[in-house]
Amino acid sequence: MRYPASPPLVTTLGSLPFTDPQRALAVVRRASPAFPTWPQLSQRSPQERFGQSVIRILPGALPTEGGGRLLVIPEGVQLTDWDADLHRAREAEEALSRQASGYAAFREALSAGQFGIRPRVKSPLPGPITLASLLEQPDGAPVLENEAEVLRLGRLIGALGVAIALEFRERGAGEVDVWLDEPAWNLALEEGTLRPAWRSMYQQLIGVLKQADVRVGIHCCAGTSFATFGGLGLDVLSFDAAHYLPQLLEALPLLTPEILAGRLEIAWGVIDTWEPDAPVDVGLLVEAWLTMINGLEPGLQEACLRRPIVTPACGLGLLSIPQAELILARLLEFSNLLAAKAVHK
Repeated sequence: MRYPASPPLVTTLGSLPFTDPQRALAVVRRASPAFPTWPQLSQRSPQERFGQSVIRILPGALPTEGGGRLLVIPEGVQLTDWDADLHRAREAEEALSRQASGYAAFREALSAGQFGIRPRVKSPLPGPITLASLLEQPDGAPVLENEAEVLRLGRLIGALGVAIALEFRERGAGEVDVWLDEPAWNLALEEGTLRPAWRSMYQQLIGVLKQADVRVGIHCCAGTSFATFGGLGLDVLSFDAAHYLPQLLEALPLLTPEILAGRLEIAWGVIDTWEPDAPVDVGLLVEAWLTMINGLEPGLQEACLRRPIVTPACGLGLLSIPQAELILARLLEFSNLLAAKAVHK
């Protein structure tokens, strides 16, 4: 049996169930010291819930009376001017630090060198497809059905991602990843393929981020046709391996050329988050994962074992603190067991 060439890279997916940003940062430093992520604190306040902190800084976005879906008002708001203006994007990044306490705390921790010298860091952001599913137009129609608005959202997220990367580097980061969270990915599929307009939008978005030397990932915790992520130019595809491994393996032949060329990595969400209180034998999980990898063709085995990225299956923001800490403890145990095999192979 083949084993990892080096210890795995552990990272969280963003959301944590804490209300104290410093406590959340302490957990991030303990769980993923080599690849930290700014923590989204969805239980701290409504404005810090998934997507809300980003939606609220978009020009023309206003909350509806019910406080649920939000409204994009394009009249009088030159979104295309905004997304082409890095100065405005930097202003939006600063606004994000006022909306999201976990983000603000992470920036300060970077400046203080709490993650070491020039660390690889990650910013999660809501993906434009999922973001569009949370927005509506003035006439009440979903933004997701308006291709022009989705393209605008893609440009806005791209500009914000570049601004975040610049800020992180100014504060001492080395490599910067932006992972776009897309639980609503399936809404953009038609007969199992990504709609052409959405594919074009994503290729442009990824291209903008890569021009700024940003590594781009997508996390999709839903079951989907993973082949639809091929050809977008992604660096990392993150998925829920605890529940959707068969779907990923089914799509693997179409993703193989990018993986073998070193252009695409898989981030394995190996620790179940659906039933956090259920008993788990982490040693058996490791053996099952290694058996699965060793069943792949030799080139894929080598690529997947070079330095595997392991994560929880999904974000932890809606769990209790004990449940989240238990899942992260299992993730570290999984990583340590794999690391031991890498050392003693």
